[in-house]
Amino acid sequence: QHVTDVVYPARIIAKTDKTVTISRGEGTGVAAGQLWEVFALGAEMKDPDTGASLGREELSVGKIRITRVTPKTSQATITEDTGVDNGAIVRPVKN
Repeated sequence: QHVTDVVYPARIIAKTDKTVTISRGEGTGVAAGQLWEVFALGAEMKDPDTGASLGREELSVGKIRITRVTPKTSQATITEDTGVDNGAIVRPVKN
């Protein structure tokens, strides 16, 4: 599951007021009550020696708390917001 989260990270797929829907549901490690961090993608980073892409910066733009898990998606309430929007990457906060 970790490899899947790196290649295809969970994302916000809908936002209405202070509620978001994320692209992970039952059986993917999502549980009601969990706190997740929200990241916007920043500039592409390149290796200064080779010029190879090292991925993109991830800028923390908020936090969400999971409130409901369904078979294919989960809903959450935004608890911190400095730019939470559709398409943002979400990852569980490590305790």
